[in-house]
Amino acid sequence: MASASGVLRVLGVVVVWGMLWGSEAAVVTRGAPPRPSPSGEVVEDVSPAHRTLKKILTSEQNFTWGTHPSTTGSSGPGTRAMGAVPFLGEPTDALPVNVGSVLVGTPLQWKGSCFTRNTAVLRLLPDGGGELNINTQDAKELLCNDMYLIVTAHSWSFETCFARGDHVVRWTKFSEQEREDVQRNGMRLLMFGKSMLTTMLSLYEIYKVTMSDSHPADVREFYKKHAGLTFVDRKDEVLPVQPKDIRSGDVLFLFTVAGFEVPTVWVTGMPTGHVAMALWDGPELYVVETTRADDSGMLEGVQRTPWGTWVARRHALGYAVMWARPKAQSFDSSAAWEFFREYDGMPFGYQTLVPAAVDTMRGNLPPPLTPEVVPVVVDMLSMVMPKQAQSMVYDPLNIRFLRVYGARMLPRNWTNCTTLSCVQATAAHLGTDLLSVLAIPEQDDWRYDLGVPRWSSAPSLICDVFVMHLLRVGGALPGFPKDISLSEFTPKDVAQVQIYDEEWAQPSYCRTSGGKRGWCQIMGPVEVELSGFNSIPAYAHMNERCAALPPSYTRTPEKC
Repeated sequence: MASASGVLRVLGVVVVWGMLWGSEAAVVTRGAPPRPSPSGEVVEDVSPAHRTLKKILTSEQNFTWGTHPSTTGSSGPGTRAMGAVPFLGEPTDALPVNVGSVLVGTPLQWKGSCFTRNTAVLRLLPDGGGELNINTQDAKELLCNDMYLIVTAHSWSFETCFARGDHVVRWTKFSEQEREDVQRNGMRLLMFGKSMLTTMLSLYEIYKVTMSDSHPADVREFYKKHAGLTFVDRKDEVLPVQPKDIRSGDVLFLFTVAGFEVPTVWVTGMPTGHVAMALWDGPELYVVETTRADDSGMLEGVQRTPWGTWVARRHALGYAVMWARPKAQSFDSSAAWEFFREYDGMPFGYQTLVPAAVDTMRGNLPPPLTPEVVPVVVDMLSMVMPKQAQSMVYDPLNIRFLRVYGARMLPRNWTNCTTLSCVQATAAHLGTDLLSVLAIPEQDDWRYDLGVPRWSSAPSLICDVFVMHLLRVGGALPGFPKDISLSEFTPKDVAQVQIYDEEWAQPSYCRTSGGKRGWCQIMGPVEVELSGFNSIPAYAHMNERCAALPPSYTRTPEKC
């Protein structure tokens, strides 16, 4: 989930870069923005601004605004925590909104946040380049400004308009593919809805709520405003859970008020970002899971941890843990262990992280996120975090190109994409687009190269998918349709699917608030409500085409 946080931080750098690069001069001449070359090699921008921003983004060192006591005790040696700083702007103010497409020779008119009368005209130049003229009139205030993101299928650019009149952006030369795309589809124009200062402050808010040592108060404020989630404090103690009370196959839902879980919780609306399972191996109780590495000693990937050690580690990191019991009367531990040992040590499945959350073009992007800005974020991610871009975006796109469309439909001499331009060109050749391809349901039999020789052809398992497979092989999903792709489940889906026993005899030490619940929260500094728990019966092709947006996060259509 840390990489998902990184994507939001990348978006922040995209906008900062645009502010530094955008000019108030009447004419700006530039080529395509610095970007990976067609060969996949990352071409560095020689500007000091770009080098500095990239260093900030990729640095392991975080800014420190003072320390604060941890929710579970004082910060340990060598750790730092971010003090609560009042919100200076809304994180979502940093995201642009779509104005429209400027087609060659067809003027586009709109009302901006600063200039109320704007017209854009696009034309192609004989020398192979292009020119976009943005004319701004009637400013609301003397010192206001409008900032724009200009996007094609192959590149992107910024322009900041401080004064009325013509603002001309020229591209010295398009590639053949980009020129054809601009001729056919024009350029997409997106506008930042706030002033430059407000946008800068909003970028700081994105950074503040998604960094690993973000202050819980900042994260809770973000959830309240943008996901409609509020939390009640509770005494953070571990209930005296007796291992004998736990059965093999019991499911553990985890949530922490930390920055790295913000993208998952914001997109799904469910306060759980991780799922694990309890399994007995002879006289010993273990927790099995696939997860990211952390400071408590957890490794990355598929692993098992003795119950007592696992509880201590999760409590030290301030996790809330909710314990639920499947309805199945028996669980085949031997089959579950066989499945575990087959994949023990396999890397975390970043390849299915994004596709599992994206089912539709617009129905899974919390406002004001829009499909128009996604390619820009992907492109920037490729430049500063190429490994993460490959595993989280390009690998799942490539497998869909090959497995869904097939080699015969792909461009001649096509090879696996490692750049946005390759993806955009391939999608255009197939008559589709990036998000529509990502929304194609993941299939359980697809195999990826996970970057390790042993796992050069392996399923990509994220935490919730791993647990669903264990439930299936253990016999806890009786009557489950065979055409359900478990790879399409998110932590929210695992909690809401109707497979649990809500009437199980919870031990007396289990806490219940607001009446009896189907789960027992055994630790955590806040009360967690698993909304819609155990409420959705399984059906064919479950969770493949679901839209769900804040504040209600209602799933649509029915049986999506």
